[in-house]
Amino acid sequence: MEPYQIVLLCGIAFLIVAVIITVLLLMCLKKQKRVIREAKNSKPKPKEKVQ
Repeated sequence: MEPYQIVLLCGIAFLIVAVIITVLLLMCLKKQKRVIREAKNSKPKPKEKVQ
């Protein structure tokens, strides 16, 4: 293999990994936002803990 081919493959691999990481991060952020919304919606519940 020529050196420039190796560089191209590394670049492509890096791009693929970066895309996968960004997608996973976005999914995690969406899940966290849902959890935060659920926590905000269920604020009246701490009264049960006081009892």
